[in-house]
Formats: sequence, structure tokens, C-alpha cells
Amino acid sequence: MQYQLDVTSFSCPIPLLLAKQALAKLHENDQLILWLNAASAVEDFTVFSRQHHCILTSQKWLSKNRFEVIMTKRRRQ
Repeated sequence: MQYQLDVTSFSCPIPLLLAKQALAKLHENDQLILWLNAASAVEDFTVFSRQHHCILTSQKWLSKNRFEVIMTKRRRQ
């Protein structure tokens, strides 16, 4: 399943904390779609995905101020 989380109105570290809470509820192979407002947050989510057993499936700019990150939850090894 896909879940969406719009964190464009927050600055770090709030988007990271909200993403962590959302991922805790997801099952293996579920996707979390995040919408961010700053490129600096994108770098944080690259590291975050590795630390929280996710695959960074996609990253792209949707508009000048909106960046989309898609993470797929994988099984802990």
C-alpha cells in the first residue's frame, strides 16, 4: 500500500520525526510518499531511509518548492 505524508509546512527535525512515526505503522513493501519543502531535508531523508530499513525508491522535484521522496519499507535484517 502507499501512504502519503505532507510535511511541507514543517522544518527539520519535525518531518523526520513524523516520517519515523508513519514508518513504524507500515508493513514490509508498503511505500511512504513524503512531500518536502527544502532540498536540505532531502539529504536528511537519504540517511534516514538507510537507518530505518527503507529503500529510497524515488526522489524528484514536483515544483519549485515541493520535493517528493518515496521510500519502500523493507524487512529488518
